[in-house]
Amino acid sequence: MRKGKFESSSESDSVFKVGEFYRMFGTEGLVMAVSDQNDVLFNTGREFVWGINVEMESERDQLIWDKAYYFEEYAIVPPVEELKKYRNHPGAIINGFAYAIDEVNRCAVLYSSNFPDEIAPIDQLETIPSTVEYQDQSYPVTAVADWAFYQNKQITDLALPDSIKSIGNYAFAKSDLKRLEMPAEVEKGKDIFFKCQQLIKPQRDNYQESEIKRADLDHLYNCIEKAERDGAQTHNRLWHHNAMQQMNVLYTQYLNQCDLQNHYKALEQLDPQSQEYQDLSEKIKTWELDDASLVAEQNLIKQHEIDNGHESHEDAYEPDM
Repeated sequence: MRKGKFESSSESDSVFKVGEFYRMFGTEGLVMAVSDQNDVLFNTGREFVWGINVEMESERDQLIWDKAYYFEEYAIVPPVEELKKYRNHPGAIINGFAYAIDEVNRCAVLYSSNFPDEIAPIDQLETIPSTVEYQDQSYPVTAVADWAFYQNKQITDLALPDSIKSIGNYAFAKSDLKRLEMPAEVEKGKDIFFKCQQLIKPQRDNYQESEIKRADLDHLYNCIEKAERDGAQTHNRLWHHNAMQQMNVLYTQYLNQCDLQNHYKALEQLDPQSQEYQDLSEKIKTWELDDASLVAEQNLIKQHEIDNGHESHEDAYEPDM
């Protein structure tokens, strides 16, 4: 059985339970995952929100959290551990940039900017130093953290030192970055320039649209199905309408990425002994098993919208005959 990236964080002793609704800042959020440290993934029907260290403030009956990460694209929502990797490390803010200090490995990791908005260095080149000082010790800056500048609107031009060995997953995703200078041999994580629309074209093209995993799609579907059993169509009508449209779009994206005919053609062009051939073969096997069941489920979602008086903007998927 395939496990999704949220499976391990779906069971917890937390007061928050998967499949339940909570009021959050003018909208409703369905709980999709809960960590053992009360980090909660909410689905608002339009976007996904990872709340870090979430609590219910009883006096005002609303949620409070230490930090929140907002994602419009379900495919890129990470496990919460990826967002919190350096949370418990000591930190230093130097010249407007925040660094996590890894005292075990004797290095520093760049993980965000911390400029007040009124003095953000927009259209100015900022250069990261090769070392930073922390408690009278010098630490080489060796990495940019996962999601370090996600949705960052402060930094437009950045130069990384030669000491940088790796750039984490989605490090500059959906930011206003226009230009990045980096070492030629740096190890790049997944989609570091995801939807960086301001970036110069050669760098902007250096990412691929993230794939939706079937196990994660199933997890989302199961959470919505539980909400329906609990009466979401009646008690959370607007949320349900938005969630159904959301699911229909995601199923279409998944079926498009599983475009079997084009992948069969691509397979014919590859060397059967190559690793690329083996990887694509495995993907095709998975997609062949998924195709029929996904068509049925997506058309069921379409019918749900019709039954509730909400026509989808997407046509239900019809398999090629």
